[in-house]
Amino acid sequence: MKTKWVALALACSLFGMSAAPVGVQAKETTFEYEGDWSDESNWSNGLPEDGDDVIINADCYIDLWASVPSLGTLTINALLDNTSFDPKNFYIDYTLNINSGGEFRCDGDLTVYEQMWINAGGAGTFSGDVEVGDGDLNDLLCIEDDATFNGSVDVNGGDNGGLFFGSSDPPGGDFFTATFNGPVSVSGDMDVGDEYGVATVVFNNTLNVIGDITVYDNLTIKKHMECSSLDIQDYGTFHTYAGFSCWDLNVDGAFYSYADSVFVVESQLGMGGTFQVSKGTFKMNPTRVSLAKIIPYQNCYLNNLIISGNKPTELAQWAGLNEPLDINGDLTIESGKTFDVNQWTIQLAGNFNCSGTYEYDAGETPTFTFDGSGTQTLTGNVGFYHLNIASGSTVNTGSYTPTVAPSSLTESGYLVGQIACTQTISSDNAHSVGNLGCQISNGSDLGSVTVTRHTGSAHSEAKHSLTRWYNINAATADSSVTLRLEYRDSELNGNTESNLNIWRYSGGSWKKYEATSRDPSSNYVEATVEIPAGNSDWVLSDAQDDQSLPVSFVAAAAEYVKDGFVRLTWRVASEVNNRGFEVYRRSETESTFERIAFVEGRGTESTEYTYAFDDADVRSGVTYHYRLYSVSLGGERELLVEDLEVYAGMEGELPREFALLQNFPNPFNRGTQIRFRLPQACHVSLRIYNQTGRLVRTVVSGTLDVGEHRLVWDGLDDFGMPLPSGVYVARLTAGANREAKKMLLLR
Repeated sequence: MKTKWVALALACSLFGMSAAPVGVQAKETTFEYEGDWSDESNWSNGLPEDGDDVIINADCYIDLWASVPSLGTLTINALLDNTSFDPKNFYIDYTLNINSGGEFRCDGDLTVYEQMWINAGGAGTFSGDVEVGDGDLNDLLCIEDDATFNGSVDVNGGDNGGLFFGSSDPPGGDFFTATFNGPVSVSGDMDVGDEYGVATVVFNNTLNVIGDITVYDNLTIKKHMECSSLDIQDYGTFHTYAGFSCWDLNVDGAFYSYADSVFVVESQLGMGGTFQVSKGTFKMNPTRVSLAKIIPYQNCYLNNLIISGNKPTELAQWAGLNEPLDINGDLTIESGKTFDVNQWTIQLAGNFNCSGTYEYDAGETPTFTFDGSGTQTLTGNVGFYHLNIASGSTVNTGSYTPTVAPSSLTESGYLVGQIACTQTISSDNAHSVGNLGCQISNGSDLGSVTVTRHTGSAHSEAKHSLTRWYNINAATADSSVTLRLEYRDSELNGNTESNLNIWRYSGGSWKKYEATSRDPSSNYVEATVEIPAGNSDWVLSDAQDDQSLPVSFVAAAAEYVKDGFVRLTWRVASEVNNRGFEVYRRSETESTFERIAFVEGRGTESTEYTYAFDDADVRSGVTYHYRLYSVSLGGERELLVEDLEVYAGMEGELPREFALLQNFPNPFNRGTQIRFRLPQACHVSLRIYNQTGRLVRTVVSGTLDVGEHRLVWDGLDDFGMPLPSGVYVARLTAGANREAKKMLLLR
């Protein structure tokens, strides 16, 4: 309770205290008989003059001939009606009191330089603009009964002043409503309720409070609101149909949202009481504090949450509690922003868009749970500790590869895409490596091992294998490892469980390991395998030794050979019922491709093979384009390469124009060659970007000579760490020339 302004207000109200302006003989004038303001006979002490204190004890009408001077105080105990054809403006130097039985209907503007009170039993309707206070210590507008403001309201309250509803002695009182239809600005605090009556306050226009808002009863906002802090006390209720911005929001009462608006919080979001926000987005935006906090409480949830601002946001807890942060919509961490989740739990029913940093400190073991219904997406390479995919949720990681700590994935639902875990294996015990479904035993020589699980599609070079496969990156090799690969029935991809074996792909070829154990009921296959140092891919398939793993085209390239012909090369990992390949060509001046050759295929083969065709019918100085099809034994044609471009340069001829050629091979695993032509020496930069546009590797930055250049990218980032599978962009800048090509890295 604000004792200073309460005491002052009671003194002014009960005893009619006022001070006359210097040099003016002020008097007290009472309106005693119902009638017009301009009728002097209705006044006890003559018509009011500047500085007079005026008391309205009978219904008074501001008529056309009325003259309303600047008053000292105005006390209204009956009706004061200022809604005539020519409503007057009121200027009150000190206090306006509307007491029980009093009502002020005012269509003119109202200016009160100190305090304005609508006391219990009083009422007011104000259609003009209302201004209260001039910034002194106790200036305020206090409303304890029904009031309507149709114009703008400006309360300049000073340190102890502001806008207050029902905040005076004695306690008790009736329900009342205050409605603001115009914009409201408050310098000072705003309290809704606390002692007298039960207030319902509605702002239909904008509300700007420089101080704090404390809600004990009922507050509704219909348009944007700004304040220092918003504190909803026990039994207080806040209804919002629009967005707001505040320093702190603390809820012990009830918070209700009815619009898809944005609620910006600078410092602290305390989620207590009835806090179940099903509409709108909360945005943590710390810019003037070193750390913002979100403090969840039981049975509370958000709709959407955005982590923004140039300082971190931290997930904290009420003392002695461990409540999850429950988000029914999306969680977004903006680029460059940090969300420190500490030890706590997040439950998310929507998508997780992480362009910034999701972090926790050493020794902390937070849990992130996707518990939505249907498909949820993860954007960004996030490092989780515990990751829980709840039943009913399908999480799609797209091209990103989140990580988990060892033995920390719980998957009652399904994760589609990639997920990885790194674990140091120094014993022959069984290691689950993050619970990804790849168990390694007897592998004490492997050292640090990163397992990346891929789900949702078969290996690109083993189309008939299960739609789950693993990449294992081991520090050192081990020749006798017990490897158990798990799967789901939905991933069988037409394979027969009783015939499943483990296959390894490394060095461009497949190797089969006969299963030592199969358990269709528990969905796993086990075999004794050799795990090489570095990267290797592992699949499950029912293919036998005399059958192919149906894989097709890998990559192609075209190159002008100085002896006067263009050499085409293309590589396949295996073939199924393949009759051969059709080669088509057009020159730079031709609009259509013409078939120029047919190259015999190998039928059905499970081994990798590189084909070549030399086109000797070319002219020097001409650019050619090639197209390649495969043709099955049944005559079906499949387009493998849409357009391979090559310039048939003359002997010793330097490049005529700048060009960045497609990398080869593409897709690639260990490394790929990037070729480009420079018509003149210049400064060159070749940089690799991931799908989010983040720079991951600078291959070269410096001056290169004229000619054709070939650089190799090994699939590592600038720190020498392997990058995950996905689409990458090679961007070449040479002088004023710029060009980019997409590349596909498959681990």
